[in-house]
Amino acid sequence: MRKIILLLLMLFFINLTSASLTDGLMYYDKLDEPSGTVAIDSLNVYNGTITGSPQMNQQGIINKAINFTPTDYITQGPTQAVSEVFTINAWVNVPQLSGVCTFDSCDIFGHGSGTSTGYFLGFYESGGVLVLWMTYGGIANYFSTASISKINTWYMVTYINDGTTFQTWVNGTWKQNITVGNPKAANTRDKIGNSYGAFSGLIDELGRWNRTLSPTEVSDLWNGGAGLTYPFVADTCTCAGAGNNWEIAMSDYCNITEACDLTTGTLSFTGSGYCSIDATIHTTDLGDPGPNGLLKILSNALIWVGGS
Repeated sequence: MRKIILLLLMLFFINLTSASLTDGLMYYDKLDEPSGTVAIDSLNVYNGTITGSPQMNQQGIINKAINFTPTDYITQGPTQAVSEVFTINAWVNVPQLSGVCTFDSCDIFGHGSGTSTGYFLGFYESGGVLVLWMTYGGIANYFSTASISKINTWYMVTYINDGTTFQTWVNGTWKQNITVGNPKAANTRDKIGNSYGAFSGLIDELGRWNRTLSPTEVSDLWNGGAGLTYPFVADTCTCAGAGNNWEIAMSDYCNITEACDLTTGTLSFTGSGYCSIDATIHTTDLGDPGPNGLLKILSNALIWVGGS
């Protein structure tokens, strides 16, 4: 049954999380801090300590980023042996490709002291490009065909290890599998930036999972080149505009952030799920959520559609 009502909703944003990408997430650094010595973990579990004098509050792929010099790093995560099963995902932007990354000298992530217990992920300069690489135990180095070839350009790099296979990804695309041994390292905290080798450039949106991400999840983080930040909710619900009909698929967990005045348009819902809104919606026609559905517009602006 269709309901004809006049709505003027002044609504507030509510975070909704994706059940998959938040599973196994140990910490997530948006690196948006304007200043200070603390890198905030979005999960509020493992805040990082910033050492050195990196340039903060720089333009990132999503909001702000931190620009590291070879002496800067962030100490992050719990004091524990790094698992042999993990995913590291980050966005990086380097100012130059030559003369800065000699053999195992550009680490964006490290765990250990650089001796037989160390485990590091980063870049190695080869033929004018930066090649993704991994080393552990101070004795084994693994080089990938994945590379960064442009300066002052944001790249999403993903390192996945399942205990026997090391995967490299660039911009949401798989590049190579490399067979490795057990890379478990000693009880230390992670380092972002200068760990065993120094990194020079921008880092943004770094997350560590204690599991392997699927190809679909890596693609979700890439998000067509726009990136996807914690809590990993993509806005797939673009307002149709005044006088037009607008259908919201609730299974998409819509996050509607733009103002939307439909006037005589119809707003309808399909499926079930949640929708958070930070917008003004003015419509004369609110669609029924289905013959067996329930529509609730709560005071905190979370719209819920579910079965009766």
